[in-house]
Amino acid sequence: MGDFWYDLNVIINIIKIMKRYLIGIVVLVLIVGGVYYLGLSRDIEKKQDQVTTIPVSETVISATPKDVAVSSNLNWKTYRNENYGFEFKYPNDFKMEEKSGRISVSDGLDPKTSFSVFINPQVGFEGYDPYKSPKVLMVGNEKFKIEYDKSNDGQLFIHTSVSKNGDYLMIYLFSYKDSNSAETIFTNILSTLKLD
Repeated sequence: MGDFWYDLNVIINIIKIMKRYLIGIVVLVLIVGGVYYLGLSRDIEKKQDQVTTIPVSETVISATPKDVAVSSNLNWKTYRNENYGFEFKYPNDFKMEEKSGRISVSDGLDPKTSFSVFINPQVGFEGYDPYKSPKVLMVGNEKFKIEYDKSNDGQLFIHTSVSKNGDYLMIYLFSYKDSNSAETIFTNILSTLKLD
């Protein structure tokens, strides 16, 4: 009977020792896993930063009526928003549509091309990647950083923004035209923008 209690004591001591080692191994696995997770998430953040960071070009374009390719812009229609104090001109063959917080003018011949001003947008646009470096466009005394993005299916998203009296105006063009045509349309319309 004495051997039984001795053997039982040995088994209990072995279990206690194994329990300590098992707890130590579990703690070690949790620490290593936590360090790996933190390193991985920082790596992902760095990669996201690398994807979305674009060096800003020092190219400054000054938009004046003589630079505008469409000589008839003086006869274009004018959209004016009294509430937010801005106006812009757009070609006569474009159709204007105003919905809560967004003004769009679409090419009458190509409805997939539209120039829009979004007032205080609550949404962002995802799924577009840069296709060229940003440029700065001077319109009067205002500087606009123009960014050029494209979706996988070839839709161009040319955009800029401006803050005015506490409001945020996002100005953009969606188009499937070739990039030169789309950029010309955007620049021509943006060059007529006036902020009160």
